[in-house]
Amino acid sequence: MLLSKKAQTIQEYVAGEQINLGYIKLNSNENAYPPSRAVLKAIKDEIRLNYYPNPKADGLKQALGKLYDVNPNNIFIGNGSDEVLGLAYIAFFDPNDKDIVFADVTYSFYPVWAELYNINYRTIAVDKDFAINADDYLNLKNCQGIIIANPNAPTSLEMAYADIQKIIKANQDKIIIIDEAYAGFGTYNCLGLAKEYNNVLIVRTFSKTWALAGLRCGYAFGHVDLIRGLEKIRDCFNSYSINRLTQAGAMAAVNDYKYTQKIIQKIINTRQRVISSLKEKGYNILDSKTNFVFLKSNISAKTVAQRLKERKILVRHFDIPKIKDYLRVSVGTDEQMDKFLDALVEVDR
Repeated sequence: MLLSKKAQTIQEYVAGEQINLGYIKLNSNENAYPPSRAVLKAIKDEIRLNYYPNPKADGLKQALGKLYDVNPNNIFIGNGSDEVLGLAYIAFFDPNDKDIVFADVTYSFYPVWAELYNINYRTIAVDKDFAINADDYLNLKNCQGIIIANPNAPTSLEMAYADIQKIIKANQDKIIIIDEAYAGFGTYNCLGLAKEYNNVLIVRTFSKTWALAGLRCGYAFGHVDLIRGLEKIRDCFNSYSINRLTQAGAMAAVNDYKYTQKIIQKIINTRQRVISSLKEKGYNILDSKTNFVFLKSNISAKTVAQRLKERKILVRHFDIPKIKDYLRVSVGTDEQMDKFLDALVEVDR
């Protein structure tokens, strides 16, 4: 065997199926709506592919800075928020040292990165309703960092803003990463906390609200020292991780934010309608603040997911004891969700 011990033993992250032709994709939390025409035009017009891209994506940083009133020096751009998070593990956490801490039911990439980089970690159990209890994260011992997905995935729940503040105030000697992949669908965001505290990093993606999952672009807000740390680690891997087409498309999306706001509101309206419909049908469903819903099926959730797939509808089932009876269903268009609701009634019995 020519693989390293790490490559032989590590349990890698498993992404949702990417089957497109003829299927309704409700399994990867993508945006069901296309990006704005301005994005497509910008990509088409960016033809200088014989030259390397701007290594720091300065134009995109400036556009984001203008939109969010943030100094571009406090912004980092990565090849998807997954790259940003993966680099953050190396930049801020020491291997074989104190633990990093995150919820036991959250984004399943967190423990993968910890294993990959030999970073000790421990999880804190969510409560019986899948909520993260802020009091469990106060004044943590033997801890070098905390990661909170807010709103959380796959549960779809949003913590109270005051609870996020409480955790930060009690752990100012630790790096706190707030993964805001779905914050655009929630009731607030934590950008102000990254401006107030120098140990807070906010990580976001262009894949959800911005409808650019195929371009692979993510970004982070934080103190200039945190951003410099991310840049140093990135430049040890790949100085040109954001290609020209991605930078052009993402910049165009930021500059056409009104379009993004419109599709966000469409998704939220559809989400609330789907939640109401599922509750009327007797389903136990959480109060989603994301672009997906998390529901408990009547029969085996794994069976329901397979039966839906046979009807050309993809949803996500996690074969994890605590959530094995639940399905995560992305919010698509109204037409797609009507087909899902009709099919669910047929197969979940």
